[in-house]
Amino acid sequence: MDEEKVVTVEPNLGYFKRGDDFGSCLESTKGDVVEALRLHSEGLKEDAQTLSKIADALEGISATAFGDTHVITIDMPENVANKLLEDGLAHKDIFEEDDEDNEDEDDGEDMDEEEEEL
Repeated sequence: MDEEKVVTVEPNLGYFKRGDDFGSCLESTKGDVVEALRLHSEGLKEDAQTLSKIADALEGISATAFGDTHVITIDMPENVANKLLEDGLAHKDIFEEDDEDNEDEDDGEDMDEEEEEL
């Protein structure tokens, strides 16, 4: 039996930095603290639903995840990833796409030359 291809995706979440995100809410509500808090909480509720739906899709499936400062990535079988992509719950990991693009390139000697020019 062939082993299924593993794909890395990032959940589609509407927040990046909590202070910046709340600041945007303050700006869009013209400084109304109560409305800004409500607006911000709605966005977080939507993101919580997104994460819950992804968890449901991964139930019983082998997956690994990585979380760091501003990124969450999840490695999962391609068929599950494709469903999440179709449903708008996730997007392809941009670094994985870069890795795929560079697979056919040489051993990186050109990169060293570019770095030296800088």
